[in-house]
Amino acid sequence: MTYFYSQAANEGQKLMYLNDLKMYSIELDKRKALTSIEVSEQYLNLVAGRQFEDAEDLRQLHPNIKLPELPRIDIASDFNASKPGLYSLTGEKNGLMLRNVNVNSRYFILVVAQCHVARDAASAILGDETLSGAFKKGNAVWLSSAGEQLDIEKLKEWSESFPSQPIAIAYDNIAWMGVDFSFSPTFYFYRDGVVIGKHVGWSPSTGKAKLIELLRLQGVLD
Repeated sequence: MTYFYSQAANEGQKLMYLNDLKMYSIELDKRKALTSIEVSEQYLNLVAGRQFEDAEDLRQLHPNIKLPELPRIDIASDFNASKPGLYSLTGEKNGLMLRNVNVNSRYFILVVAQCHVARDAASAILGDETLSGAFKKGNAVWLSSAGEQLDIEKLKEWSESFPSQPIAIAYDNIAWMGVDFSFSPTFYFYRDGVVIGKHVGWSPSTGKAKLIELLRLQGVLD
């Protein structure tokens, strides 16, 4: 879908793209040629571009099109959009919290997760005492691309399946420098803010051994 473009450009390009899309939609609407598919695509682009007020205006303008209602979003008082950030479930799990993540801690693990293979990896890690303990010590974050919909029910379902490894959604892919959201799962191992190891994919036969190797390189495991 083209809404991924809104996460593949810098801030200026992103806003220009969204504005051009808006003007194009207005022109189509004037001609009575705007389809529900195009409205849905514009809505997803606005949400992915974090233009929530415009997205809600569009939803109200087209009540006959079933556009998903945006969840309640709380924003941390110290949130900085230029730094790595994410949406995670609130404690009550009835809304989202937008906050930054400190990738400069002694140990940090980032897992790009947005497919069934990532679920297989999460299940294997949860069921392994050594790996689950290491991922906790490594402050692991499981993260979907900012192009994903802000779907609370999907976040809840994952969190219920993997309570020690909840998943979140990136605020802006660009702020996660050096992270490729194209492949899932991808494991990034940081030490003092520097990526010292990376592993792409998951294999039931070799995945655990590879993660243990990188965790030892990181220093989380002896």
